[in-house]
Amino acid sequence: MGNTYTQAGSYSRDSSGEITISLWYCLSSLGGACTVTVTPSVSARMVLMAHEYSGLTAFDSTSTGTGTSTNPATGSVTVTGNDELVVGGFFRPSSSGATTVASPFTIRLTSAGTVSGASADNTRASSGGATFTTVGGVTWAAIGA
Repeated sequence: MGNTYTQAGSYSRDSSGEITISLWYCLSSLGGACTVTVTPSVSARMVLMAHEYSGLTAFDSTSTGTGTSTNPATGSVTVTGNDELVVGGFFRPSSSGATTVASPFTIRLTSAGTVSGASADNTRASSGGATFTTVGGVTWAAIGA
């Protein structure tokens, strides 16, 4: 058997589900190499980004954002203690070119092509969220936890 993942949150920008972002986590990873398989329920263009962290016990909250701009943002994620991990990401069904994220977050993965997205993280003691900067104002959805 493999790892079991729990959905922390999901957000669909429109009723067609064309712009949907989800965040999943596993608190008790088996370690070692693993394969992540995603089977969408509808035909979709997608970006998959997988990260592994140790020492996590739970997610406190999630936050989502959506818009049409060059600054996808997760909204503020509430933290309840010191040194909490905040992870954010965005997706849009078109190419975005170069992507950056506002300090104090660090970009971990980016994807560019016919679809694009990025993920970032930061360990923090206060509530906040990730704000990305991309090229061109296209509809996007973002999530943070």
